[in-house]
Amino acid sequence: MFSTDSPKDVQGLRPPRGLLIEGTTAIDCEYFAVHVHPLELDDAGNPRIKIEQVEKVPSNFAQAAYPAAPGTMPGEYSSGLVATLSFLPRFYEARDGCEIYIGGYPIVDPSEEYPDELNWDESRLVIERFIVIPADGAPYAKRSKSEKAIGEPDSLSTLSAHIAGGTYRMPSQRSASTVKRTILGFFAVECRSGFVVDPGGRFIVVADDANGRLLQYPLANLRANPSVLVESTEFACLSGIRGFTCRRWLQDGFKRLLIGCDLGYVMLIDGNNDGIFEGRQSLSHEDWEAAGYWSPSIVQEDYTFYRPTGLFPH
Repeated sequence: MFSTDSPKDVQGLRPPRGLLIEGTTAIDCEYFAVHVHPLELDDAGNPRIKIEQVEKVPSNFAQAAYPAAPGTMPGEYSSGLVATLSFLPRFYEARDGCEIYIGGYPIVDPSEEYPDELNWDESRLVIERFIVIPADGAPYAKRSKSEKAIGEPDSLSTLSAHIAGGTYRMPSQRSASTVKRTILGFFAVECRSGFVVDPGGRFIVVADDANGRLLQYPLANLRANPSVLVESTEFACLSGIRGFTCRRWLQDGFKRLLIGCDLGYVMLIDGNNDGIFEGRQSLSHEDWEAAGYWSPSIVQEDYTFYRPTGLFPH
């Protein structure tokens, strides 16, 4: 089993989604969850992951007829995709229940000193997108995608729950879900803190840890030159990024990028959802705690734990 380091704790932030650890939850909805697991290398020495979907059926909806798979509770059904990768998986992101991003380091030739061991290049980042196409009868959650370019204000993306094909079917009556995979690109950055995908699907933010900065790439054209979103010349604490995440504030509804660092926090604010973070604030650990930013009660959405309702009949 290959492993990765456990994420450092950042007070007030969930362990960063960027760090891939065993049993990581990518999405947790009212009716299903998505988990990402690293697996043992295959017989050819290639890295593998498992994207697992767990359906959670309400007790008043055919729970007695729902088989419990190993590792699940009664009323749950688990299915998964095992994928062989061309890179060492290190990070993950999920825009909704069907759109998952895996990032890591490209595999390179073994070293002469250790010819039988996996070797990789940490000076580059590879990102692959997995789009799960649910089988007819399966529940899923989809987040709306913005069609506007960065710089144009738009409404905030919303999540809605659906059943593929319109009519629920028991797992034994469905075909298997399919997956579309796309290598999005190779990024010439030394990334140790991961990346974040815009919930609206317009951009991706990648940590360039070697230079103490965050880079913003348009998802529609990842070959374009990135914009420097923020860097350590503006906030010195960015020289030690621990992790970052995107959240929507309950009080004003604004989208915020929260960056946890060794010496404090940086908060970037997008007030009109145009993909440009015009507001920025630096806080010490003490200021962060005093403001109550550590409390989940101030967050309307953290884009991972969703509560879509009305999926199953009651």
